[in-house]
Amino acid sequence: MTENNEPITWAEEMIQPARAVDHPRLAFMYVIASLCWMAGRAEAAVGYTDACQAVLSTGRFEVPFGIDGLIGAVYLTTGQPERYVEASRAQLARGRGAHPIARASLVLALAAAGSLDDAMSAAPGLVDAAEASGNPSALSLALLAYGYVFRVADPADAARRAGRPGPGRSGVK
Repeated sequence: MTENNEPITWAEEMIQPARAVDHPRLAFMYVIASLCWMAGRAEAAVGYTDACQAVLSTGRFEVPFGIDGLIGAVYLTTGQPERYVEASRAQLARGRGAHPIARASLVLALAAAGSLDDAMSAAPGLVDAAEASGNPSALSLALLAYGYVFRVADPADAARRAGRPGPGRSGVK
């Protein structure tokens, strides 16, 4: 996560010039800039997240497939998981919901917001879809979401899935 600081700074530096020319990657820059919450800058991250959602709502911009699940992650750190649910649902409603990162984000958001039944309903097939994507970040997030949701309802399955070997190791193709 530490290695993210430099690209976050680049994105923050590019937002104003990108806004000035209505650059097609403006929403993408907002998503990356919003990750500054990982460095303890939650207030700035909320601002970038809100701006990103406003830009995306125009329908003229989108973010690369897969990164869309990161929109609103800061709300988990600010005690507003309901806002993360809203952001995740809005992104899924834009028709990008098949990606495991977007789905895992919704599952985590629902669980953090106290909607455990909804989170469990959204979780089936998530880990398999993430594994099939070949994206280790998607698999990691899916396993986290699945384990977080099912740690109480089905702790044995959550532990089994959490203990599975990663890509490139025995047991996972």
